[in-house]
Amino acid sequence: MCKILFKILFGLFYLAYQLWALDFKGEGTTPTNLVISWEPMSHPNPDLHYRVYWKRDFLTHDWNIEDISNLKQNHIVIENQPTFVRYLIKVVTVNQLGESNSTFKAVYSGQGLPIEAPSNLTSTETTSKSTILHWNPVSRKTINGHFKEYEIQIWNNIESDIRKLYVENFYTSELLITDLRSDAVNFVRILASNRKFQGSASETIEIKTPSHQGTVQTFDAFPLGSSALLLRWTQPIVVDKLKGYKISYEEIYGYSYIQSKPEWTLDIDNPQTNEAKLIDLRPDTKYRVRIAVNRGDSEVEKYVIERRTNSNGSIKPDPSTFAWKLLDSNNDNTTIKVIWMPNVDGRPGLNFIVNYRIKGSSVWSSTNLITTDTSVVIPELPLNQVYEFIVVSVDGEYKTESQIREISTHIEASFLTITNVILIAAAIILILSIFVGIFWRVRK
Repeated sequence: MCKILFKILFGLFYLAYQLWALDFKGEGTTPTNLVISWEPMSHPNPDLHYRVYWKRDFLTHDWNIEDISNLKQNHIVIENQPTFVRYLIKVVTVNQLGESNSTFKAVYSGQGLPIEAPSNLTSTETTSKSTILHWNPVSRKTINGHFKEYEIQIWNNIESDIRKLYVENFYTSELLITDLRSDAVNFVRILASNRKFQGSASETIEIKTPSHQGTVQTFDAFPLGSSALLLRWTQPIVVDKLKGYKISYEEIYGYSYIQSKPEWTLDIDNPQTNEAKLIDLRPDTKYRVRIAVNRGDSEVEKYVIERRTNSNGSIKPDPSTFAWKLLDSNNDNTTIKVIWMPNVDGRPGLNFIVNYRIKGSSVWSSTNLITTDTSVVIPELPLNQVYEFIVVSVDGEYKTESQIREISTHIEASFLTITNVILIAAAIILILSIFVGIFWRVRK
């Protein structure tokens, strides 16, 4: 009796052991089919066969079942199916004991040609190099497949080569373009693609750009810490009537919605300034930043960029460098301007402090934490001294000191600047040329 029971139990165990769980998948290879495939058993057993289940993913649809006795077969093709619709599928192994354990997977039939192009393509805020494109996204149903990207094609009346930009988020409905050809007619169109096919293009629009000579030549932004951006630019080619710069910024929400258009946030009245700092920003957030050249009239030439702040959290900054300038001096004191130069290609920090002392002294003086600017003015430093300066980059609780630099406030040292040396040399040459001219006249 025990032997019989043992044989029965062993047989059931063996049958259960035979039921392999299969790795399977489903996808369409043409717009009108569904291919269900699986990994065949590595050790086929004549007592087993495959069973394939499939149906449209609707409660009212019945299951289709196909038994396959050829253990080397690894797929079936179901023809004449609608394009890109959802199915439930399952592939199991079967013997006298039943089916292997498996769960259903949701898959799609083949992808087809997208039948709708993005509509209402327009542009706003066009400058010599940039514009903001806007469009109406296509409907999900008209993609006829898994959405891949929007493709934006750009060319102009001077260069025939087509440049392409790609937007991978389906819900995006606007994009800042920053590399248009200046003083030209630029052409733009947009189309939508799935993973198999590319749809038709939208209507082509023309974007006429002005000459770039009136705006700043370059404009960039670098994250400082997680709540600030350091802005840097170069002066316009045309500096006639240049009075300064106006800067504004706005936070980009979601995929395309932007906070209400701001007024100019910073008004810089020094034409020689080439950097500014935006503070109190949100971490890990994209901002659209504009700079405009102020020439005292209503027509301002803008430059627009988009940058993202760093994610939340403080990190130890890299050592920075710094520049300095001797400003106004009187008989006893002078003023020094220190310019913080953080490592924007690494870990720049967020703010800074300047430590300074007379060389040889054991007592350091310090500025307050500088949070709103990248420079600080230190007044009333006695003349005819050598000072040691250190700039400390700060990010939260982390601080990193720069190397010590010596700055002399001796009158002779401040007088013999590079500019003064050049002027003195020019004066000497001029005087020598006058004497040489007189000498030759006398000899004649």
